[in-house]
Amino acid sequence: MKPILGKSDYFDFSELQLTEVPCKIDSGAYMSVIHCTDATVTNGELEFKFGKHGAFKFPEKTYKTPKYTVKEITSSNGESEKRYTISTAIKIFGKEYETIFTLTDRLSMNSPVLIGRLALASFLIDVTKKNQSFESKYRED
Repeated sequence: MKPILGKSDYFDFSELQLTEVPCKIDSGAYMSVIHCTDATVTNGELEFKFGKHGAFKFPEKTYKTPKYTVKEITSSNGESEKRYTISTAIKIFGKEYETIFTLTDRLSMNSPVLIGRLALASFLIDVTKKNQSFESKYRED
């Protein structure tokens, strides 16, 4: 049986050296999104930073990757914008899943990260629950 996720959780992004990042689970969204305050391409590499988002503060660090794309994304309100995308691993229930994330400013949203359908194929979702992966990290079986 597939593991059950709730409506929100805290996940680790080991490649980005981020731990316990608040994430919203959204099966209505196709792609996943991570809050990004600054992204530019320099010498063929995407350089990006994550900024403070509510109570959660990303490390003040510039990340670089030559592996990125630019996609035209239409948001739920119907507006289109070009966004950089990166592929990185997210740890859910102790297992790494390679996932594509678009980078955009999410300050007006409640959560710095949104996990969409592409990343959710291995899970069931129960919207009456939350923090299932996070709690399993500290649960003694």
